[in-house]
Amino acid sequence: MKASLFVTRFATKCVAPAALLLALVAAPIVNAADTLPPAKSLKVPELKYEKFVMPNGLLVLMHEDHHLPLVAVDLWYHVGPLNERAGRTGFAHLFEHMMFEGSANIGKGEHFRLIAERGGGLTRDERFDLLGGLSIGRSKDADIQIEDRYASSIHARLFSREGRHFVEDMKSTNGTLLNGGALHGEAELVDGDTIQIGDTVFRFEAS
Repeated sequence: MKASLFVTRFATKCVAPAALLLALVAAPIVNAADTLPPAKSLKVPELKYEKFVMPNGLLVLMHEDHHLPLVAVDLWYHVGPLNERAGRTGFAHLFEHMMFEGSANIGKGEHFRLIAERGGGLTRDERFDLLGGLSIGRSKDADIQIEDRYASSIHARLFSREGRHFVEDMKSTNGTLLNGGALHGEAELVDGDTIQIGDTVFRFEAS
């Protein structure tokens, strides 16, 4: 059975879906054409950028904006499902996950450590395969390193036993929540379970 762990981040304050739906239902229904001014033509702002090619063939598009002291990097590969032939699909996704298993130049899970050390973090819906198990915590030695103020160095671990998957709290300071309840020791995971460490939430999925 294939199993994965997905990352979710919940805001500390948000509008509950039910309350939002109630607000939408209670709002009076009007004809937008009767209340809105005539639409103006949309003027798309010009985005100035530099374009050049690195010695290794990497194409770079660089836009500078000095309003904030931040740097954002987005890396795109010109390969994916769009390039796959009918009857031979899924390879792009397979190779993506093979990359995280390590290579001659970088060890298994090292991508996540390097990203975290350089100021990056987990993103919503990021996925981790549970083949071989993994640990979660603030330590650089954790397979999934999270910068969460409530996380311990090695906070929790996920592992397999006889074809089933389990989560275990590693005697953390602030505890681990499984589906909203305190986790004591280890517990078996089923499809859809949520694991919460501080403000960081993971969802377990089995297929």
